Amino acid sequence: MPDTTTYHDEDADLGALANETIAIVGYGNQGRSQALNLRDSGLKVIVGNIGDASKDRAREDGFEAFDIPEAVRRADVVMLLIPDEVMPLYYDLLLGSEADPAQAQVQQKRRLAREIVARFYDHAAAEAAETHFDTLFKAHAVPDDIEDYSIGANGADVHMPGLLSEAFGLSRSEARRLIEQGGVSLDGEAIPADRLDLPPAELDGKVIKVGKRRFKRLVA
Repeated sequence: MPDTTTYHDEDADLGALANETIAIVGYGNQGRSQALNLRDSGLKVIVGNIGDASKDRAREDGFEAFDIPEAVRRADVVMLLIPDEVMPLYYDLLLGSEADPAQAQVQQKRRLAREIVARFYDHAAAEAAETHFDTLFKAHAVPDDIEDYSIGANGADVHMPGLLSEAFGLSRSEARRLIEQGGVSLDGEAIPADRLDLPPAELDGKVIKVGKRRFKRLVA
């Protein structure tokens, strides 16, 4: 059995969401908890909800709360956190149709997400977003659109904590701890904790992965 990798708050790169507006759609147990957590982390959060007690509670908690279409229009990032039991109501309000009772809840939510993205962007964007999600979280594969990162080593060995600090905005101590926990890999192989300095030839052309979602392609 592989060792378990434990991630902490400092492992998350909040810089990816800086200056972005995050819309929490559905202010139930999950929605409220995540909205408060994100706001406490210094991010801008708004709420999208139907006109019920949950929407009132969001406002009491100090959030701007809108009808769902308006929240989506204002947002850069949308988190769909609708409770399972109210899916039929959201289908009726947002799509004007009924959810397929033969579908699993997760499939109903995927369809709702696709339709919302398609409405505010287009169907191609909806398909691309779903494919990206499946690539990362179902197939655990590397996405196609990875940014290149020049290691610029001039032939000298590359100190991996330093590279992670510069490429992903981590502190060197955070980077070292992630390597020790097996949370950094090259082409799918974890970087050994006792190899913090690697030759450029060993890095060139490889994809470095930090955690579950951050990737760069290294170029010497």
